[in-house]
Amino acid sequence: MLSACTVDHTPSKEVIIIENSCPKVELCTIQNNELSDNQSLLDEISILKKAWFFCADQVDMIIQCQEQQYEKARTDP
Repeated sequence: MLSACTVDHTPSKEVIIIENSCPKVELCTIQNNELSDNQSLLDEISILKKAWFFCADQVDMIIQCQEQQYEKARTDP
């Protein structure tokens, strides 16, 4: 006999539906630049740091939004 056809089955766990209303993020891109001297390398490092922090801020924002949405979905009846 197939197990799905038996009378004594356990119900599935409750599914929590989360509406994703988090803000849209932008693609994190790094441009390919021609480095000609030490100063251009230093400038490039500064640009890369700013891009890295921008992307990290977006990731943190989405994680925070998702956590808030998850908590809201858990507490709403």
